Amino acid sequence: MQRLTALVFLLVVAAICLDPAVAQTSIDSRRPPIIDMHLHAFHLDDGEPPAVNPVTGRPSAARTSAELRDMSLAELERYNIVKAVASGPPETIGRWREAAPDRIMVGAFVDEASPLPDLARLRAEIQAGRVHVLGELILQHRGMAPNDPCMEPYYALAEEMDIPVGIHTGIGPPGTPYDPCCP
Repeated sequence: MQRLTALVFLLVVAAICLDPAVAQTSIDSRRPPIIDMHLHAFHLDDGEPPAVNPVTGRPSAARTSAELRDMSLAELERYNIVKAVASGPPETIGRWREAAPDRIMVGAFVDEASPLPDLARLRAEIQAGRVHVLGELILQHRGMAPNDPCMEPYYALAEEMDIPVGIHTGIGPPGTPYDPCCP
């Protein structure tokens, strides 16, 4: 009996080694739901060569913004990410939300290149259900601390509207401490 049990075990292990998709399928079907609090909805320069990953040196598999969105949404589905707080350019994030309205929560994105949003417009976007999170706020790239007095009206609005605030902490890409963008 012990030999039979050992033989069955070895056959199962061999089958998994020969076809890892079998093992992956069984793992995926048991994944607990996940909420991703930090997803970037990037806009690609459609028609330009894809950007190279600075870590791997390989170009992105996505060639267009639509491909990037669709590939990202497929990965959310694959890993059972049921909600994702996404931030990025308004026109891009709007398309992500349209493609997956039950999964994508829109964040009001602020970085060194984008101005602080107009408070009245931000309030209207929140009330209309088009913005769900104040963030990602990349304040340090603007030379601002999270407790900068100019942020107080935004935090008061988030509190009033009962939405979370997402603040980027830490440094950014390699070399950021030496980049003139980020005092």
